[in-house]
Amino acid sequence: MIILLAIMAGIYSVPFVVSAAMRAISPEKILGGSRSDRDFTTRESVVATFLNGLAGGILGYNPSRRSDYLSLNTFHRPFYVEGAYAGLQLAQYLAPWRAIRNRRIFKERHERFVFLLTIGSGFSYGMRTLPTSFAIEPGLVKDIDPRLRLLFFDGCAFEKFVFGGTRNTRLLERGLFLGQTPRIGFYEGAGRALWFLQPKFSDFCAYVSPLPTDCKANCYVGYGIACGFAGCERVADGALRDYPREILNSVDFQTGLIIGLFARYYSDPIYIETLLAKNSGLLQQVKHASVLFNDFWAQGVSYEQWRSTLKERFIADSAALPYSQPEVAPPVGAQV
Repeated sequence: MIILLAIMAGIYSVPFVVSAAMRAISPEKILGGSRSDRDFTTRESVVATFLNGLAGGILGYNPSRRSDYLSLNTFHRPFYVEGAYAGLQLAQYLAPWRAIRNRRIFKERHERFVFLLTIGSGFSYGMRTLPTSFAIEPGLVKDIDPRLRLLFFDGCAFEKFVFGGTRNTRLLERGLFLGQTPRIGFYEGAGRALWFLQPKFSDFCAYVSPLPTDCKANCYVGYGIACGFAGCERVADGALRDYPREILNSVDFQTGLIIGLFARYYSDPIYIETLLAKNSGLLQQVKHASVLFNDFWAQGVSYEQWRSTLKERFIADSAALPYSQPEVAPPVGAQV
């Protein structure tokens, strides 16, 4: 009887141990660099909020009832939601007796964060696999909306790079052997992660330089998405004016920038309208992307096709690029 109770106590304690381990991770160590680097404070607070949500979700309870969730401001809430949903996905294996129900409730209450929920699912899968593994099992995405499957692979790759860092030299080439959608998602996720891990744009360029053209293009898109989503307040303050000309003239980066801002707009339009009130041109591009997405979504068209269409529009009309400068350079790749 004592042995049985000990086993039950051990099983019950596992989620709390794993949650505590997540809380013990230092955002500064994940990011590397120094506090003088570009947007370090923003990047650090985003990672800390995500890890806090991840730790809360792993417990298997409803994260939206936690005080740290209720006290979040508009900027930080999406990162907590993403982390919490990834944690709840993991909790289904650690504490299924409560996590399965609470994951469903949490998902229903955060429908407007559908992009982050999908990315969180991918992040969770990444945590359940080996550091360099990116195996695509047939039933892996059966519960993922077919229109958003690219984002699942994005989330999985993001986890690999965030926890594996740029120290793993083999990681970057893993996506080369994937099918079209997983491959695009892999390098979009890699680009998003590198916005956090490579504070110097020159380092980012050097790191992705060995990749084929299409993969580099998708890294640029991911880099732009992170800049628009995680760096939205800095974008509103005009920080992009200090970015190197090479990236500001990249159609891929600016497509990602609009996607990142749109993802914010989709879950909280008032926040973005207020934030970009003094940049009507950029706000207009975000709203155009929103109209196109809603139209595509109603027709069952995928995120992947919507993303590609956005880029094609920018290629056709370079004047529409929010931060383009004279002598706009060609896009990194011909295919998003």
